[in-house]
Amino acid sequence: MHQYTLETVQSNSASAIIEQAPGTDIFHAQEIQENRIVSFPPERGEKKPESVDLNTSLVLTGGWQDIKNETFEGIWPSTGWTVVDLSNDGFDRKWDDDTYRYHAGYYAAWPARGGTNGLDPSSSNNDYFNNMNTRMTYGPFDLVDAVKAEVSFWLWREIENNYDYLTLEVSRDGVNGPFQEIGRWTGSAGWQQQSLSLDGYTGDSSVWIAWRFYSNNSIVFDGPWVDDILIRKYVPGQVTAQGTFYYTDRNNSLARARYTKVYLYDQDPGISDDLLATTTTDSNGFFSNRK
Repeated sequence: MHQYTLETVQSNSASAIIEQAPGTDIFHAQEIQENRIVSFPPERGEKKPESVDLNTSLVLTGGWQDIKNETFEGIWPSTGWTVVDLSNDGFDRKWDDDTYRYHAGYYAAWPARGGTNGLDPSSSNNDYFNNMNTRMTYGPFDLVDAVKAEVSFWLWREIENNYDYLTLEVSRDGVNGPFQEIGRWTGSAGWQQQSLSLDGYTGDSSVWIAWRFYSNNSIVFDGPWVDDILIRKYVPGQVTAQGTFYYTDRNNSLARARYTKVYLYDQDPGISDDLLATTTTDSNGFFSNRK
């Protein structure tokens, strides 16, 4: 019996052609879309085929999925967003979007723009307030089916160094908390993209993420501006592989590879590949498996 190993690829669809490397015991499969090479070693003692044709299709339905792509270009706060003033200082100042500074489009979020006592920033008056403690939160979103998750956003900042700061927080209960801080920024910098892992929350059905800005009782600057937020998760999908093996036999005739054992592997980002399934071709060299 010939033995082959078939390895799946990270693409929505694929086709492959298998050829023997001249003078070797190795068959090579070239995945046409991504030029990914996969090896198919035959058992010892068997005649090495001069050529093998694998007329097959590989389909993977999983991959990265966007949960929220926030550009602040529409009406905001939109569905899923909440803003709250946590300062208890008698003023109501909350996050809102504004056109004064932005990374892309025309709007970005600023922590002093909203609320009854918020400020419409201008070139002559664009500083945040003292004694601020305000949070904008998105959620809940579902990570039950995810094996990886992450959030990225663009940040511009001019903040009193080490005294005032912006934090990124995550919670499994966006109403009562607690919120866990997973990132903090202070000082000054131009537009930079920030990316943080949410892997610690995969498997949870309800997750909230929040940007909180805090200022003390003296010295204010332009503050943080947040834009182009992307929350996404990686979901492993269902793989369907089917096709027919052909090879050149001892008589140099093209023959179907009957009763050939096939191993199906995935390709996980950043972790070990998993054996998904094994199957065997039928009397016509055809195999089909879904995992």
